[in-house]
Amino acid sequence: MKISVIICCYNGDEYVEKSLKSVFSQTLDKIYYDVIFVNDGSIDETSSIAKKYLKYNNFFYFENHENLGLTASCNKGLEITNSTHIIRLDADDYIDKNALEYFWSIMLKEDSDLIISDRYEIDSSTNKRTKISLKKFNLFHLISCGVMMKRNILVDIKGYRKFLHEEYDLYLRYLEHTKKRPYHIEKCLYYYLRHPKSMTHEKGWMQNAWNELIEEWGINKLNQYGIIPKKYISKN
Repeated sequence: MKISVIICCYNGDEYVEKSLKSVFSQTLDKIYYDVIFVNDGSIDETSSIAKKYLKYNNFFYFENHENLGLTASCNKGLEITNSTHIIRLDADDYIDKNALEYFWSIMLKEDSDLIISDRYEIDSSTNKRTKISLKKFNLFHLISCGVMMKRNILVDIKGYRKFLHEEYDLYLRYLEHTKKRPYHIEKCLYYYLRHPKSMTHEKGWMQNAWNELIEEWGINKLNQYGIIPKKYISKN
């Protein structure tokens, strides 16, 4: 068994160094994990920063010759890896040094297809850190990263689809397929950076994302997995 950390990056030179450093500072031995880095046609210094990590035998760098988008890049990472388990890491976020060791230990002893942990959300303008607990499961409190899944199930459901909320659509299909409850690690292992460059800050993005998800899945099905923010339901 092995874990692949998949990082998809487009013009992330401001943050990607910290992200990569966090992966290569793990307490888990590097023989148990690798890193799949997909550079999605960046035109900044992402390439030169990422390629420094080619000195590690468990780092694999791939580059799209044009910007294909997040969904295509994530699916490319899934196609490339041969690992049994997958964790996505956004290029502007980072993980605790013990993160992979925690996920690895749970993977070995628990019969779970989806392993989640608590996280910290960091406001980039104030550096204020807020703890997000996932003890009471609500799918819509998850983010696209810091969640461990089985590659064979991801292949069975044909990976990511082109949704604005691509992670929610994926998690819904994943849980519908596996029928198992997620395993929760009650520790903050992921650091999620909230900053103005995030595409979720674009005007109307969030409403459009929920409209798309509701149209595809229906409110009743979505409510089986979590609580939809009321402000997005009322406008449909």
